[in-house]
Amino acid sequence: MFQIGEFSRLGSVTIETLRHYDALGLLKPAKVDPSTGYRYYSAKQMQPLNRILALKEVGFSLEENMPVYEVTLKPVEALTVAAIRETVPTIEQMSQRMGELFHAIASWMMANNLSLGLPMIIYHDKSYTRENINIECAIPIGNIASDDIPSPEHPIVVRHTDAFPHVATTIVTEQKHESFKLAYNTLGQWIEDQGYCIVGPPRDIYYTPPGQEDFTAEIQFPVEKSVG
Repeated sequence: MFQIGEFSRLGSVTIETLRHYDALGLLKPAKVDPSTGYRYYSAKQMQPLNRILALKEVGFSLEENMPVYEVTLKPVEALTVAAIRETVPTIEQMSQRMGELFHAIASWMMANNLSLGLPMIIYHDKSYTRENINIECAIPIGNIASDDIPSPEHPIVVRHTDAFPHVATTIVTEQKHESFKLAYNTLGQWIEDQGYCIVGPPRDIYYTPPGQEDFTAEIQFPVEKSVG
């Protein structure tokens, strides 16, 4: 079971949209805690959610040309990164702003002769949202001791990311909203089926720069075995 915010993130819809579908009787929560009123959803509800969303999209069907995503479980180590955390006003501004932030970080790192790792975006919102999106653009710094890294200028910070013994991960090879959405859905189904729960913010790691024809990215969700 996922909390409404987690299901919102995995389904790429806002909490408000899920509450609206609940009120209309289109998609009821799998469980509502009688004492708190908290809504919980099952990964099996991704499919009916997708059907609802597909009906709203003219000329697009999730049943057509649906890619297959293979989910794996692996550990990730802590990284020293140069990062900028920012709230982006709208989802329509995300692509441009991400590019600007990555450019600013990379320029500072190259000016200081620092080795650049694979860029990543860490999503700090607890749910999917189309406005005021709390993201962190980060680039790992390689082959240098932390004490030898020069102090960056605001808004860049140097910090350590968390290590996780288990992350559920899959690869996306198309830079399309639908591709990422289906990958998130697949991860949600796998996490529930395998008895895991989400324990940290998801991240997208870019193996090739966004916008390239051979685009490749990896989606990671930190997880641990559910208790009970």
